[in-house]
Amino acid sequence: MCAAPFVGRCPTPCWGAAPVPTRAKRALDCAVRSAVPLDSFCLFFWSVILLLLRSFTVDDAPAMHPLFSDRGSMRLIGMLPELHTIDETIQRLSLWQSDPSRFAVVPDSEDAPIGYIALNPDTLCNIPSARELSFALLPEYRGKGYMRSALSLLIPALPGQGITCLWACCFKENEPCKRLIKSLGFKYQGWCDYQPANDKVYRTLEYIMLI
Repeated sequence: MCAAPFVGRCPTPCWGAAPVPTRAKRALDCAVRSAVPLDSFCLFFWSVILLLLRSFTVDDAPAMHPLFSDRGSMRLIGMLPELHTIDETIQRLSLWQSDPSRFAVVPDSEDAPIGYIALNPDTLCNIPSARELSFALLPEYRGKGYMRSALSLLIPALPGQGITCLWACCFKENEPCKRLIKSLGFKYQGWCDYQPANDKVYRTLEYIMLI
């Protein structure tokens, strides 16, 4: 753990002792918070993607609007209806920027977010230590390891904040999401039928992880 609250740059490895000579192998900047504020934490990635998880701002609206306005993407994560105007995206992000359970996923080489992660309250069993995981990336960044790296960064920090259980759901036909969830260690629990707003009924698979 790094000592600085909320935001910090680790000048030295949090684990591993070798020096880091290039930007691609430097310590990770991180600003990660859950429902209970997290201390900053940093991890070394020697051969995977470096990412920043931070709070949203309304300035992220131009980057996020293509995701929020894409009906196919919003259908897959149960957030229909999609947003139609940039003003609607600004309004959403104005709420998200004060929500400590929502994180912008920002590649180390970029300034703008390419997606989000959310830790929603557990509405299935109403367990205080559980959260329902939601995430999405812009289409052009999918299948490249960004979300796997982001979740691998976030999940290990959650037990220290009293979060010991994660739920994740995905539509049965969403094969990439299923592969990602299972590769992170989630276990299949069952299924239910879900109908997004103004859309058909989808078979939804439910997975759980005890951290």
